[in-house]
Amino acid sequence: DMHCNWNHLSVNGNVQPVTIGNKSSLSGYCVVASGKSSGTCLCSAGIGGKNCQCRPVEDCSGRGACFLEDGSCSCFAPFGGPTCAQCDALHFGSNCNLTCASCLAAGTASCSVGSGCVCKAGFAGALCDNCASDRWGSDCSKSCSTCNATGTQSCSTGRTGTGCVCKSGYSGSTCATAPPPPPPPPPVCTSDTQCMGYGVGRADNGGLFVGGRCVSNACSCT
Repeated sequence: DMHCNWNHLSVNGNVQPVTIGNKSSLSGYCVVASGKSSGTCLCSAGIGGKNCQCRPVEDCSGRGACFLEDGSCSCFAPFGGPTCAQCDALHFGSNCNLTCASCLAAGTASCSVGSGCVCKAGFAGALCDNCASDRWGSDCSKSCSTCNATGTQSCSTGRTGTGCVCKSGYSGSTCATAPPPPPPPPPVCTSDTQCMGYGVGRADNGGLFVGGRCVSNACSCT
């Protein structure tokens, strides 16, 4: 055990608090036996090291425990590193909760603890389980770039996306099919003969005839 010798301590077996360096919270006690001028460090619960220098929250990132003997950190799974601020050899991610088995197989080109999931073209996300911003379809192989700019209102992306969303009147998988043009206005006329073939009209005698009538310089079927 680490010997401690504090001039302000009595030598009558009293137990006094000890702080180490600039650590302000209580780390342990210096136990001085009656009749002795020095004693040994007795660490508080959870504190480790011969001179009580290791505290789990401050020195082991709250992710491990302190070894009593040397004050080093013993990290809880899946954490690692000298202060347990890193992931162990099998995990990665901000919370060390991911493994290569977490990657979506269909979207992953490769994986290592150092690099994490490396996505195939078209896929994105920490686990390669999403499509890139302009891709859609279960295999993320379809691109919004194929949508016709004139006929497209928006593009539904993602693995469950449906792709090009057409403006009113437009159709087709890429919204490239335009709506039919409006019918032409009735022709200007001066006589009924100019309206032949315009429609089916009714003659003065009540019978039907093919064509139209010129009414107020416009062909009419009535």
